[in-house]
This record gives sequence, C-alpha cells and structure tokens, in this order.
Amino acid sequence: MLHDNAISLRSIITTPYGVIIAGSSDVVKTDIQEHLKYHKLNVSQNRPKGLIRLRVAYDGFVDDWTDLRLTIPEEMTYLGE
Repeated sequence: MLHDNAISLRSIITTPYGVIIAGSSDVVKTDIQEHLKYHKLNVSQNRPKGLIRLRVAYDGFVDDWTDLRLTIPEEMTYLGE
C-alpha cells in the first residue's frame, strides 16, 4: 500500500530536477518468525510493516529512539516516478 504523503515527501527531499539515489529490499518477503511478529505488531498499531524503531549507542553516547522506514520496491518505484 502506498501512502498519500509520498508525493509531498519527494518534494521536500529534493528539487524538481534532483535525483534520489536509494535502495530497498522487500522486507515483507520473509519467513523469519521474529520479522513476521514485528510486521504484525506494526500493522496492529496502524504502522507500515517496514517501519522499525532504532537508536544509536556508541562509546557511552545513546541517541533518542527514531523511526526508520524500510520501503518495499513498489514504494521506491512510485517515489521515483
């Protein structure tokens, strides 16, 4: 499912003639039970399956939690159009 804000997102991360260089993997094509449970949890919270929470910890520094969107190939294609 593509989200309505994809067009506005593209317009704020580049100029009309800008080039977006990105990659993706199909995070929903998995048989790893931990990943499937995380997808199910996200869906139950009305979040995309490929959205993960993470934070950076290094040498005593711990950053705030943040979301990282892992897009599926169809979303990347849509954003690139």
